[in-house]
Amino acid sequence: MVRTRLVTTPLWSQEHLVSALAQIGFTKVESHRAPVPLMSWRGKPLGPSATIVIRRGQIGASGDDFGFVRNSSGSYDAVISEIHFGRFDRRWLEDLRRRHDALTQAAGLKPPAELRSDYQKHELDEPPPIDSGSGRASSNDPQGRHSTASQHSDATRARTTTAHVLDDLRTKQKKADGPGCVLALIGPVLLWIVVSSAVSELQSVGGFLLVVMPLWTALLILRVVQMARRAQKAGRELMSRLPSSAQARATAQEFLEAKVKPAGAKAEDALVKELLKALREPGK
Repeated sequence: MVRTRLVTTPLWSQEHLVSALAQIGFTKVESHRAPVPLMSWRGKPLGPSATIVIRRGQIGASGDDFGFVRNSSGSYDAVISEIHFGRFDRRWLEDLRRRHDALTQAAGLKPPAELRSDYQKHELDEPPPIDSGSGRASSNDPQGRHSTASQHSDATRARTTTAHVLDDLRTKQKKADGPGCVLALIGPVLLWIVVSSAVSELQSVGGFLLVVMPLWTALLILRVVQMARRAQKAGRELMSRLPSSAQARATAQEFLEAKVKPAGAKAEDALVKELLKALREPGK
């Protein structure tokens, strides 16, 4: 279960809230008349709904959907999942408010009379503590509440850490694949041109394949080996940064398994697959 929170804000104009979000980089914002479900990073409903929605694809690899829903006083409540508690905090919301207010004032609009501005927080669907004797929820077990909160904290940290390590690994692989791939393709061809100019027997398709194909094969194998080594190093780094609980490691594995072949993808992501393998077999 993903913890979510409602935060009351002084934002009240749907049109200008969408425009304010665009100013800070969220240009693909969904605006609905009726609330629609927010989705988790797993592609499953978070529970709460919103009328203004920023989908997780704009937020990051480990993100859940984020949105706003109108409350009874006429303003909007921000709907924030646990993974985003630190990102979409009061400072971020106050900056958004300043942009929203500047836009509404420029349009000559006035806010509702009973507008709330206290940024009050309300937890949604907070998981009940578990009674150690019966295995059932208990409302007066501080130790159980602490244990449940700790598990959620470990899972959140694990998901964020795994996403950061994966993003860093992809960046390094992309840099390696840039000029390296071009040289790997052109280098053997240039070598064949030089050699065939001196050896006339190689000035044919057969000669081209004889010189170029073994080099291409060797370079491809080298790339696969280097990618596996980068993934192993990233896997060791991930293990060192993860919380020590079994829940954290299970969450990291689940996150990577969902990324190996995302919904709609035609092929598996070899880099994610290697990192998942390194996480499962840290000693190798």
